Amino acid sequence: MTAPQSLTTPAPDYWALAPYYVGQQDDVSCSLASLTMLVNATRHSRPLRSEEPLVTQPSLRARVASSVWERGLAPGGPGVTLDQLGELTAQSLQAFGLHPERVEVSHVDLATPGALERLRALLRANETSDHDWLLLDFLAQSYVGTGNYGHIAPVAD
Repeated sequence: MTAPQSLTTPAPDYWALAPYYVGQQDDVSCSLASLTMLVNATRHSRPLRSEEPLVTQPSLRARVASSVWERGLAPGGPGVTLDQLGELTAQSLQAFGLHPERVEVSHVDLATPGALERLRALLRANETSDHDWLLLDFLAQSYVGTGNYGHIAPVAD
């Protein structure tokens, strides 16, 4: 008997991201936690010296110094929007000397079968390397059944 493909297919994004997992600090900091993981994973192939420790949520927030995060992550703040996440992603990578080829924001306003198939194709294509990343902003209620709020998470399938 052979193992299902999902158990035998390499998952380079997952293995590049998993060692850098951090939980979000509070109810609104999912963008900060996601980008902390992403910056650390993006640096995984670079030799780091002792004066270049792993990025933490406080160090990322301080280095980027974004008014979007100051407002969005304040106690009771609204978090960040998908478009703001795109800007914060570019700023976060650049703050640590990383220069992404592209940061792209895509909105899916209606969950149609075609939109679902495009997402699945994007996920399959993304998983072929360990140096490109997806961050998803989704309605948490659809997955956890509580709350009517957005949640941001990196994809590592």
